[in-house]
Amino acid sequence: MNQQTTKANTSLICSTLSSPPTTNVFNGGSQSGTHSLERVSKANPCPHCGKDDWCYRIGELSVCKRDHPPAPGWYQTSKSDNEGTPYYAPVTEKKAIRPKQTRYWEYPSRDGSKLVRVVRTDDGSGGKKIKQQHWNGKEWKFGLKGSVERQDIPIYRYAEVRTAIAKGQTIFIAEGETCCDALWELGIPATTNIGGSGKWKDSDTEDLKGASVVLVPDRDQPGLKHMKTIAQNFPEAKWMLPFPDSQVWKKLPKSQGADVADWITDYNLSASDIHDNVHDENWLIETIEQLEKNLASEVPVHKSSYGQRYQVIKDYWGHRLRFNTLKQQVELDGEPLDLDFVRLQLCVQLDITMSVKEATEITLFLAMENSYCPIQEYLERVSTLQIDQPINLDSLALELLGSPNPLHAAYLKRHLIGSVARALNPGCKMDTALILQGKQGIKKSTFFCSLYGDEFFDDTMTESSERDELMKLHQHWAVELAEFETTLHRKGISKLKQFMSTRVDSFRIPYARTVKSFERHSVIVGSTNEPEFLNDPSGDRRYWVIPVKGMIDIQKVESMRNAIWAAAVAAYRAGEPWWLTEQEIEWAIQANEPFRLSDTWEDFISEYLEGRRFVTIAEVLEKALDMEASKQDKKSQMRAAAILRRFGWQKAKRWRGGTWKRGWELPERSTEPPSDEVDLGVGQSHKANEIKDSSYTDPPDPPIDPTFTKNQSLPEPPADNTVKNPNENIGESLETSGSVSEVVQEKNVVTAEVVATEQPTPTAPKEVTETTAVVELLNNEEFSALDTEESQQQPPAETEEDARVELTAHEIQRIARRITVCLWHMESNDNKEAARLLSKIKAEVGAKAYQLAVECLEPDDFHQLSLLRAWVRG
Repeated sequence: MNQQTTKANTSLICSTLSSPPTTNVFNGGSQSGTHSLERVSKANPCPHCGKDDWCYRIGELSVCKRDHPPAPGWYQTSKSDNEGTPYYAPVTEKKAIRPKQTRYWEYPSRDGSKLVRVVRTDDGSGGKKIKQQHWNGKEWKFGLKGSVERQDIPIYRYAEVRTAIAKGQTIFIAEGETCCDALWELGIPATTNIGGSGKWKDSDTEDLKGASVVLVPDRDQPGLKHMKTIAQNFPEAKWMLPFPDSQVWKKLPKSQGADVADWITDYNLSASDIHDNVHDENWLIETIEQLEKNLASEVPVHKSSYGQRYQVIKDYWGHRLRFNTLKQQVELDGEPLDLDFVRLQLCVQLDITMSVKEATEITLFLAMENSYCPIQEYLERVSTLQIDQPINLDSLALELLGSPNPLHAAYLKRHLIGSVARALNPGCKMDTALILQGKQGIKKSTFFCSLYGDEFFDDTMTESSERDELMKLHQHWAVELAEFETTLHRKGISKLKQFMSTRVDSFRIPYARTVKSFERHSVIVGSTNEPEFLNDPSGDRRYWVIPVKGMIDIQKVESMRNAIWAAAVAAYRAGEPWWLTEQEIEWAIQANEPFRLSDTWEDFISEYLEGRRFVTIAEVLEKALDMEASKQDKKSQMRAAAILRRFGWQKAKRWRGGTWKRGWELPERSTEPPSDEVDLGVGQSHKANEIKDSSYTDPPDPPIDPTFTKNQSLPEPPADNTVKNPNENIGESLETSGSVSEVVQEKNVVTAEVVATEQPTPTAPKEVTETTAVVELLNNEEFSALDTEESQQQPPAETEEDARVELTAHEIQRIARRITVCLWHMESNDNKEAARLLSKIKAEVGAKAYQLAVECLEPDDFHQLSLLRAWVRG
């Protein structure tokens, strides 16, 4: 094949690149940006029509005013200038993603015995890890430092290369073992040095003594600089550029450039195609001079000695340093760099003198200029993968954990979306924990490790110090609280809630001098073997428990991992929520009941409550537990209240003994049987009676009070209190009647008369604008507790609204949950929408019920309301 044929074939190959690439270099927006318009000239003509007039350039883009088709290596973008002439952009070839695999390349000693090998692990989504091992006589051990001297490590495939040299064959020097193997498969002898670019040693030159060489750089700045360094040892060396017609050679990227292996694979090249593109150095002079000119223009001239040392280190290490924001550590060539020894390392390799402080500061600064988060990189990679079978997040709980319960499906789906939200938007609200409950040995913890990846998962948060726990929390994506019941006992309920609710942590990382704040990018997961472990009656919504009955298929989880996270990223970017709906919160509270720790007081209190509809805490402690008034401290009151809440009782206010008293009542429960089918969300269903485990069934719908939308008035009790109030405590009625059945019958008759009383349907609330909603939010009440002053003679006259609050006390908790859901709008800075919804709720239920609901909020929710009020006033 002659030279003209070679150029024709190359042009033919590269002309296929004129269509838009997979990843455009141009992303739309302003075409000019910060670049100025540059006219073509005789020295720099239009690359498309070849003329030196009419046409112009803007940065990397070019415009051919003769409407000539784009030249090879260019493509037409979707944008154009004011006259409608399209912009042409240079093509950037995308490196192929290696499949998930682990490969080994050995570097035997020059006598053929085992010495060193390189291990490369590809995760299948574009990520890679490259490590080195040495042979200790029995097995391979990671690391070379202190075990093998660099000059003792020969070039790659040393014995085969020496044989080829003896036969008079030309040796190609490439960058990396993959490129060398690709050339050997074509019958072309090739080699490289261990460690990649910038690591060529005199011993490597000696290994090629007597050889004619061809230098094959990667298409990036480090690759070309690496081969320029090697060329100094081989004055007669020739060159071969992969993708020779690519415009990228005129402005090389700083890293991750395509290589000869990519070129061979993309165009199915033969050995003759490779040899036909070999040229002497004169052919590359223009490209090399342009590269050096570009690099020189980017390098500032430093007059201070400190600045000069900075520039030396930047030239030597700049493109190889990165800062891992997840692990909070500096990396050199993808491996952690120990800052304790960085001064010694720089002094030895660069023969310069500097202080430890200077060496550490410069290295850290250069690394932080190239910061990255491996979690974000992973999610970005998987989101661009071509998934053969897209994942349905709604069916994962059934497919992976064996649960057909729709609530469990919601748990897992929302947790996955929340994990993506925390990674891509650190510090966002994610105060819940996904907990797997089941017997020991069914791989609950392994499930989380396989789902998140070993690198991003930690399960060692136990009895370490607070600083160590925070470091672990910020160095991983998911942190497991293994044996969750132990964590609850060790930390305590309130401390654990505070820990889970925190969005920003402040601590001092090892190399820093001051305390800094870090937004959380991690989520909390848990596992437990215990059937009863919950002991937080006020924080049920934080714990999403999925019972697991059988062995989890870990191999299946690993095979689906990339597809799962790709689906989660898509759901997050589509705006799907990662919190439960108001309905799901009610279901979750009911579903958590079987997992609660039992209390020895429950039996006594349950027996006392039998037949009663209204009680006070004092009555429960005194009559059910024989506790004297002097011993009824705050702790015992809260314990009794927690049990009442667990039994389904809710706070209420009743007229008793001539005054309004605060207490607890048992609301009416819906008698409607639950559906006997459970919707799995994947086009299939199960009969509830066919599912052996009751925990897999759909939780019943929460009770709905039919009187909630009607304003009904209770008859006002007479001044002499001769007639019993229909809501009077049954236990007190027994003192006069002595018969439970008679009192219950009398109570039911009176209550039925009240419910049967016809009342006019209330008019619909008027339309509330955002402005008036905010005004009402601030002016109508101050979120304070209701006035509890006792009336000694008779109750005050009740308004229709008071009657509605009285009749619907068991609905107060539901209203509080509606308020909590509204506050989520503040997460997206949508304060106006939060104010509008809160005003709407108040208009529907009335100010009194609204105030009672506010009292039921948790402290962090109440804080959100305070922030909203401050925003309105500001």
